Amino acid sequence: LHEVHFWTLKDCISINDTDFGSFTYLDKKNPSHCLLLEGKKSYIEKKGSLYSPSNKRPKRLKDSLRELEELLDTHRILSFKWRDLSCIQIILSSGLQITVKVNLLNGDIDEICFDKFMVGKLFSQYLLLLGNAVFTYTDNQVTVVYFSKPLLKCQNIKKWNVLEPKMQSLEICGPAGRRLDRRISFNASEDMVLVWWKCSRDEVYPWSPVVKDEDRANVHIYQVNATNLDLVCFFRTEYDPIEVFFSSKQPNIIHTIQQKISHKGEVTLEWSIIEIRYSQLETTYVLSLLLPTHPCVVSLGPKEDKLFIACIDGSLLIADCDNHISDFVKSTFVNTSLASWHPDDCLILISNEKGQMQWYDTTLSPLKSQFTSEDSTPSTVLDLSVYFKYQPTLLNIIWVAVILSTGSPLRIGNTHTRNIFSGPIAVMKLVCRGRKMKLTSDVIVNQYLATGYVEQAVNLLLTIDWDRNGEVALASLQTIVTYLIRLPLNPFRENLLEKALGCYFNPRKPLSDSVEEEYGDSVHDLARRFFHHLLRYQVLEKAYRLAIDLEEYDLFMDIHNYCKSIGNSDLALAALEKAEEI
Repeated sequence: LHEVHFWTLKDCISINDTDFGSFTYLDKKNPSHCLLLEGKKSYIEKKGSLYSPSNKRPKRLKDSLRELEELLDTHRILSFKWRDLSCIQIILSSGLQITVKVNLLNGDIDEICFDKFMVGKLFSQYLLLLGNAVFTYTDNQVTVVYFSKPLLKCQNIKKWNVLEPKMQSLEICGPAGRRLDRRISFNASEDMVLVWWKCSRDEVYPWSPVVKDEDRANVHIYQVNATNLDLVCFFRTEYDPIEVFFSSKQPNIIHTIQQKISHKGEVTLEWSIIEIRYSQLETTYVLSLLLPTHPCVVSLGPKEDKLFIACIDGSLLIADCDNHISDFVKSTFVNTSLASWHPDDCLILISNEKGQMQWYDTTLSPLKSQFTSEDSTPSTVLDLSVYFKYQPTLLNIIWVAVILSTGSPLRIGNTHTRNIFSGPIAVMKLVCRGRKMKLTSDVIVNQYLATGYVEQAVNLLLTIDWDRNGEVALASLQTIVTYLIRLPLNPFRENLLEKALGCYFNPRKPLSDSVEEEYGDSVHDLARRFFHHLLRYQVLEKAYRLAIDLEEYDLFMDIHNYCKSIGNSDLALAALEKAEEI
């Protein structure tokens, strides 16, 4: 279930008065005497949300919201991201910085702050950290800002002039005389910055003057020291780069995603992991994927061990660091433009520009979802455009990387230029059940079993890595085995039980000794339950083979005694011999 809140005072959103899962701000100057609307207003206020933003000083929230909407109508967005757990930061093409403080409990705006410190300074890319900010331009220039009083996480909104910024413009490496869309990425420790741009293998350089190797390279890594940048290393991508960025987990790891097109037109995607060691670059992992056509969206999972790929023909694919590649599946809509992983790393949300969204798990099984409304029919496609009076264009999907006691808020920034889409920011929140309100694999497995999708639950279990998520894998396995053993045995359920236990006894990659030591006894207990379930339904040959795998004396004696009682002397004798061997 989803709730959605549109941050707008304009008459561009159409929401029924009986829809208690979708909200927008209303102006008190236009009172309605509709009984249903009064009831919805009472519901909104009693749950602690805003029905109409106040215009009291010092925040003057209503005027600030109107100004925000006008700015989004007239300016292009350069950056839209979460600065911390409660603040969204928006950078417009004019250089204006907008900080929106959000109440994550209900998705309301608490405060809007406009900072004009960089207005009038033209730049193409921008990145703000706690102690520095970096601006890149289309030429070989970069501006580094160092804050003498750095930003602190979850503190009150502060304008830049309070932080005592020091600015310096520097010249960086790159081909002279070319205007390039330079992109930037900071490492996890925020002491190195990566600058890169797209290039092709067929680029031509003049004979004179001689172009240096660092100027031919399209990826440069710099050490950040206050307002100075020192070149650490550089390289040129072998193929056409799609994404190059620092790992968010390890400060010296770089991910590159490149596209290669052969003379025959075959498209290959190459995912590489590069490590920086003492100013030297070393490639530690490479995965090449042959695609049916050109990729339109690539997205790395939160744990950086899975890569999602969507192609222009609607094909979807997930690959992981252990070289396991899912089968291609077709999405409901072809023109996928956005993909965003849930922070729990089990689900991914894809969307097209029209605002049609679809959930998938890590096996690429589609999940049904719906908005909280009168219509109780879930669907595989969640259509945000039904709330608009015109066709919207969805620009971005950004998660808050935190799970709250009230659910997992999803932030969607769907703003674009005026002539295409100049609409509001929407806030969506997942309405989850349970205390922790997480969407980990074991939670999704429980949801599958509750709705009767047992095969999808088993397939999801097989994707869980025992080394990284042993507790989740064991909990999911116990839930599935318990669910199936309570039902009468048939060939389909027998196969599912065997497949589920195979995630441990026949894993995709060898289990470590620590995993076997920690979880081995619990899994063996589940296998024994499966054995007695087989014996109860007289599936004797499979029960005998399972007893051989488990190598336990009492299981063979159970087979011996049972077969002896029903007159199967051959199997009874074989089981007795095995028991005596043990």
